[in-house]
Amino acid sequence: MVTPIRSVDELCTAAETILKTYLVNTMTGFGYTTGAGYKPIKTWQQVPTVTALSTADLPGIAIVASDTVGDPIYQAVTDTWLTTWRISTGLYVRGGTHDETQARVRNYIAAIRATYLTHKSLGGYCRPIQWKGEGYNLLPARNEARTIAAGACTFDATVEVTTKPLQLDLPTVATTQTTVTAHPGS
Repeated sequence: MVTPIRSVDELCTAAETILKTYLVNTMTGFGYTTGAGYKPIKTWQQVPTVTALSTADLPGIAIVASDTVGDPIYQAVTDTWLTTWRISTGLYVRGGTHDETQARVRNYIAAIRATYLTHKSLGGYCRPIQWKGEGYNLLPARNEARTIAAGACTFDATVEVTTKPLQLDLPTVATTQTTVTAHPGS
């Protein structure tokens, strides 16, 4: 059972909650610890594009819902819309050398991917997510920023969107049956 949502913000918040709750355990399981030079995430933001995070305190994570994939489908039985959003999680990280930085960003992204794939429903907000890809060529001036790197992993998350109003305690009105009889010609 998927919890219907009203806004993609709820989906992004669910993704952020999963990462904040479980990413450190995944990192530790992979051996990517503070002792090995992997710092805790300093910045968590939901932003319009992954590159919007490039000036944040590092390491930083950006969660982006870029757009829907395909057409939403109305489900009359539940009065909801079934739709798929493309969710990207970007990471900016700094390292000591170019090689160290590139390895670090790839390892962080691997841990982010593994965390999502271990918690595929994002806490019950979507059907099992589908991994759609990764990218690491996100810095426009790569040769100038040799110790800063960025990466992103992308997933499709299918959700049920409700258009129902909030469940309010509305008053109930009792009515009495009234019969009206009309006589022709009166």
